[in-house]
Amino acid sequence: MKKIKLIAAFYAGISLLPGSPLFAQSNIDADDTNIQYVGRFNTANPKSPRFDWSGSYICAAFDGTSCSLRMQETTSNNYYNVFIDYTVFVDSVPDFILHTLSTQTVFPVASGLSNSSHTIMVTKRNEASGGICTFSGFVLDTGKTLLPCAPRPSRRLEFIGDSNTCGYGNETSSGTTGNPSDKENNFLSFGPIIARYYKADYHIVAWSGRGTVRNYSDTNTISTKTLVYYYESTVGRDEAKDYNFAWQPDAVFIFLGNNDYSTLPYPSQQQYEDGYYNFMKLIRSKYANAELFCVINSSVGHPSSQYSINVAARLNSEGDAKIRPADLRYQWTAIPADKASDGHPSLIGQQKIANQLIPIIASVMQGWVDTPPPSTGTVIPPVIPPVTPPADPPVKESVHAYPNPCGNVSAESPVRFLTNSSAEASVSIYTIGGRLVRRLSAVSGTGAGAYVAWDGKNFAGEQMRRGVYIYKVTGSSGATATGKMVLK
Repeated sequence: MKKIKLIAAFYAGISLLPGSPLFAQSNIDADDTNIQYVGRFNTANPKSPRFDWSGSYICAAFDGTSCSLRMQETTSNNYYNVFIDYTVFVDSVPDFILHTLSTQTVFPVASGLSNSSHTIMVTKRNEASGGICTFSGFVLDTGKTLLPCAPRPSRRLEFIGDSNTCGYGNETSSGTTGNPSDKENNFLSFGPIIARYYKADYHIVAWSGRGTVRNYSDTNTISTKTLVYYYESTVGRDEAKDYNFAWQPDAVFIFLGNNDYSTLPYPSQQQYEDGYYNFMKLIRSKYANAELFCVINSSVGHPSSQYSINVAARLNSEGDAKIRPADLRYQWTAIPADKASDGHPSLIGQQKIANQLIPIIASVMQGWVDTPPPSTGTVIPPVIPPVTPPADPPVKESVHAYPNPCGNVSAESPVRFLTNSSAEASVSIYTIGGRLVRRLSAVSGTGAGAYVAWDGKNFAGEQMRRGVYIYKVTGSSGATATGKMVLK
């Protein structure tokens, strides 16, 4: 990424009196047609759009050597990533992290640029609880204007959730507590990571501590202001059901349930399932054609996991085939490096969640398979490490799949991959082109008869089509064996 000279904007009281240098510059109002807004913005006053949801972002292109933002905050708790002249997010590190103060209305973010065209992207790092921002536009060099931007991508994703979706404390260290506003970076949470992988725009509707029917630490089994309560609000803190849902996503990810069963008293199964069902019906009423993914990432045995799966099955039985669980319970392995403040996902943990969801999306979204990932730098592990199965993979007699060829594969009649040991082992299944469609790790049996069973389904729980697949068995020692498998 091109590095530039940046001006720190941590001082207040910039003068806008006539005759001052800043007054002589060009003020660009927020209703300029060359400004792109992505996220939920209340534009009742087009010259002063208001927003507060995590990850909301503003994009523009401009001519000149400098740029400032005109913004008014209700608090001094909001932070923003500012990217100048980005083309590819080489290391996902912004050129500038802006801390906006309620006593200030103009925030210089760049100077000393070449006198030519530039781009700017401003993303809200922290969540709605940080306060509402009113954006009034830009300040450019005298006589300079905004330029047309590249069109927005056609793909669209929405992520609904709680602290995990916000990016709660993801820039803190394991073992710390609390969620400092400057350490919550939604740009590096799993949702935006996935969106960048698929070159999609995204909306984030998430709030830490909120649940489906009960919020974190509530003394009652049912809470009043859950995430569902805020879902129809353009600006979360306004608490007004005024969002028009004109922006239609291709897919929606619902990552809720952890807070509902975080502390006693718990809601009953009926209370949770009724609330989750009603919320899913609300989302469907707003997005008639979107794929809805119920993200299941709670620990195995957590009540909300099975209850959410039950609701997805109920909706399927009622004829909605575009609702499905995205079950990560058997794939998410949290180690200290994966965790940040209060046990929430760290930057690495957020990347891992994205890695697990990306192939699930590819297995469902038509034509979304072959989009290459962006570079993710040295701090964050790469998005889905490339796996290139050999064109004619060797098959070891001691490790193989049976039956092979196979037909009518199911949980009752699975394909079994022999591991020859009851020790930890995993099986990865790929398309013939090398796309990962399922990873399994539950070993059954003992000794030479130990095996891992596959029910013929992909990450999204859908039955795989007939064809040739590649499998790779990895033993506890790291040794691997690969082979071809035919589904009839």
